[in-house]
Amino acid sequence: MARVATKIEISNEDRATLLKWKRSPTMPQKLVRRADIVLAAAEGLTNKAISGRGLGSVQTICLWRRRYAEYEKGEPKTGRPRKIGRDKIAEIIATTLTPPQGMTYWSARRLAKQVGVGHSTVHRIWQAYDLKPHRVETFKFSQVPVEREVR
Repeated sequence: MARVATKIEISNEDRATLLKWKRSPTMPQKLVRRADIVLAAAEGLTNKAISGRGLGSVQTICLWRRRYAEYEKGEPKTGRPRKIGRDKIAEIIATTLTPPQGMTYWSARRLAKQVGVGHSTVHRIWQAYDLKPHRVETFKFSQVPVEREVR
């Protein structure tokens, strides 16, 4: 017994986005193909008919039709859950922006030890937020007291 294809209904906003992706010369081809699949499914075509257009195998068409239907329902995406929450990321960023005791700047390993995460995690967060504590122009905290002349 053949399975009935998941019915796809697209809002006008989603249709406009998918058409923009389809027409864009700089959009990655995998996204263009997915947009084609969802648009064809919204037209009411069967999985075999969509596959006949050269957009992928019947299994691929079923996969993207189902994923779009789940996306529309607001179901969470599958995948590994995050181990580092927003609070921990905020703590790492705040600690990065404060001077370490007796040092001029944080190293990824020193900060990782301080907050209790891996050094690669600290490095990824620094990259994501464009933090460069080793740069003299932006971060280096001076250990020399500043003497200001009073006039």
